[in-house]
Amino acid sequence: MKSKFLLFGLLFGLVSCNNALSPLLSRNSSFASVSSSMVTSSFESIPDQIVYDENAVLDSYTLENFERSEDYNRAYLSSKGSPKILVLPVLFEDSVMDKETQEKVRADLNDTFFGESEDTNWESVRSFYQKSNYQQLLLEGEVAPFVQIDMTVQEVASLSRNENPYSVESNAYYDNSYYPLMKGIEILKDQMDLSEFDTNNDGYIDACWVIYGEKTFQDYLQEHNIRETNPNYENIQNFLWAYTYWYMGNSSSDMPIPRTYSFASYYSMYEEETEKVDAHTYIHETGHMLGLEDYYNYDYGSFLSGRVLSRDYTKPTGGPDMMDYNVGDHNAYSKYLLGWIEPKIVVREGKYTMESFQKNGDCLIVPAGEWNGTPYQEYLIIEYYVKEGLNYKDASRAYKGVYPLLFQTSGFKIYHVDARLGIYNRGEIRILDDPRQEGSSRGYFLGMMNSNTPSRSIFGILEDYDDAYDARLITLLSATGRNTFYNGANRWAQDQDLFQNGDSIESFTFNNEKELPFKISFSSCNATSGEITFSL
Repeated sequence: MKSKFLLFGLLFGLVSCNNALSPLLSRNSSFASVSSSMVTSSFESIPDQIVYDENAVLDSYTLENFERSEDYNRAYLSSKGSPKILVLPVLFEDSVMDKETQEKVRADLNDTFFGESEDTNWESVRSFYQKSNYQQLLLEGEVAPFVQIDMTVQEVASLSRNENPYSVESNAYYDNSYYPLMKGIEILKDQMDLSEFDTNNDGYIDACWVIYGEKTFQDYLQEHNIRETNPNYENIQNFLWAYTYWYMGNSSSDMPIPRTYSFASYYSMYEEETEKVDAHTYIHETGHMLGLEDYYNYDYGSFLSGRVLSRDYTKPTGGPDMMDYNVGDHNAYSKYLLGWIEPKIVVREGKYTMESFQKNGDCLIVPAGEWNGTPYQEYLIIEYYVKEGLNYKDASRAYKGVYPLLFQTSGFKIYHVDARLGIYNRGEIRILDDPRQEGSSRGYFLGMMNSNTPSRSIFGILEDYDDAYDARLITLLSATGRNTFYNGANRWAQDQDLFQNGDSIESFTFNNEKELPFKISFSSCNATSGEITFSL
């Protein structure tokens, strides 16, 4: 589903880097030798020649902690421990749902968010994240009784910032959903002890899910006979969908409020039309609560402005990913950002056997130059895919019958990540190669340089679209060497895109113009593990 997710709150959205040089991936082409001195410094020699750097994951630079700093002042749902989510079902003045249906929906919401795997069509939000983060996050929570909002959908959808009593004048953020969120909190504070949902004692509810009692905006328009000529048509269309946003108001002991919240229809849990509820949409949006971005391309199929006028059909991660098309598990980059895995950093030649990423989070990183100990730089991140665990369901049956199937075979997934930060000040952009050395950016905008949506990149916003065309936040590389789901063809990532026995990466140029210091080859791929070799 779509999201109003804005990472770091920079400008209009996410930001992008300078021109990228396309990778040269081949099964048979020759490898141009490159000095590996840039990646061997500051690491001790160990026998297997694949180095685990104790500073590879710095807790202060996980998304949750990094964005709580004075530079960002945004709170995400904690990615570890047992945070508590408030699920708040709301009915508008013109909602039609009887008491019996309300009780059934409330019980189904409890299964969807906090039930066991067997209570659902796949996983609940809680069971998914417990498995995805290798038992490091156990989401708790409660589904509140339905609350009645004193305005119709049309009235709330048409509220301007000045008309909404819950808008925060001093903050750039605003959304119409502030009204049902805060009106619902006001009603609930007399029925429940909302302080129980502040498990980290920061004065705010850990997170809130606002579940509205309408099916879809199409259903609402039809039920209320609203045509495209109605002045509220577009407002309703923009209001009744699934998204994640932030409320920057002040909390109090009398009425604690959330910073991060998601807004979606109750009907999302019935869209699979099976006997049991389905949580795909809510799992995806909870990923935004944790701080993750959408990896699909909002510009898909659109004409983009700039010196080059062309339609954009890129699918950078190929489709099969929880933050792309709501399917399967989170990828290694996402889990690294959230502090769930400890990647091993490749610094010299050697051979390494990788087990299923589903089993223990085993993954490797090849940095584009010196490693700075944070996720916010450019690198390749490698995991071994197996059709098991959280991958099995969506590899066996297409979600909703039309979404992309996950890979059917085992093999290496390799992502090119360019998560460098940038400092923007008065129209000038400076790439920040090491956020640890910068200190406070007070007075500046600081944010991710790249997005998988070109028009949301820094250069896409400030300059010309073609300046950012080949730069993406995260791209799935293809063993075919063509990356066709990235460069224009209308297809999903498929089995042939996994790196398997006999495949290799002969050369690769990073966006920062550094060369891959190794030839990478793949062998002994089976249903549980595979071997990867780094050589000069």
